[in-house]
Amino acid sequence: MSESSSVRTARALDLVPFLLEHQGISVEELATEFGVSTIQILEDLNLLFVCGLPGYSPLELIDMNFEDGYVTVSEPQVLDKPRKLSRPELTTLLVSLEVMKSLAKPEVHDELSKLQSKLQSALSIKPTIDVVVNSTADPKLEEISHALDKGIALDIRYLSAHSDKESWRLIIPNRIYVEGQNTFVQAWCESSKGERVFRLDRILELTRNEGAFVPGLNRELNGELNLEDVGYVDGFTLLVSPGARIFLEENAQIVSHQKEVPGGVEVEIAPIDPTWLVRTIAGFGAQVSVLNPPSLKAELANHLEAIKLLYT
Repeated sequence: MSESSSVRTARALDLVPFLLEHQGISVEELATEFGVSTIQILEDLNLLFVCGLPGYSPLELIDMNFEDGYVTVSEPQVLDKPRKLSRPELTTLLVSLEVMKSLAKPEVHDELSKLQSKLQSALSIKPTIDVVVNSTADPKLEEISHALDKGIALDIRYLSAHSDKESWRLIIPNRIYVEGQNTFVQAWCESSKGERVFRLDRILELTRNEGAFVPGLNRELNGELNLEDVGYVDGFTLLVSPGARIFLEENAQIVSHQKEVPGGVEVEIAPIDPTWLVRTIAGFGAQVSVLNPPSLKAELANHLEAIKLLYT
């Protein structure tokens, strides 16, 4: 399967800082470290060899040598530091680590907690704030500003401008700005799994949630909805066909057990947000099917029927 340009670019940006810390590494070892073939890593090195700063003379290009099968870098230009993770990437990692802790043996919990602390510290880097917070104008601004400064998540009750409905959201603010007569909060929304913008006057209620990195958080106005409420406390059982093995690779952190059966692999999934699971299964068509519980089968069938109606 051919790689996208974004995947190759990301690897190229990671290669130079890695090589600076591992001068003289063999091409074969380098390929193993990055999980690609020797041919692919040589193509990446040849690409880097003609990259550099504007001007693109030999003085501005990255200077490296790998003709003898061992790689050294003498001039990295500006690529001497590893890439920084974005806030959505950090948040995704934190959610994944929480899933791992729920499945891992107790003896590794301390190591996972240390890694979580490091990632949470990275989220605490203070971003640019485009407005001066004046708590007398709106007390919510002071709380949001504090959350933004410390990398703390907030539970908010939000009134949608599109549907005029209220919903609970879990957000991590990363910017406050004014546009026209309104103040807006740009944030990672755990509930929507993406960056979203919220108008301050439509945030009806908010509270801090310092233990927010919980997978599958889903709230409704009538109270917190958990897996036990909807009968999913025991998790899920799926049948994954040979053509959908990538499902197992992409979701290894939530697979608690798997066994080979006629037609593919029977997989047990730890309790997680059923809405997310239904969307994910639907993306694999008939290659992933639900064995248990029946209620999840019904949800998947309803979801697929709703998609069909969009086309008819």
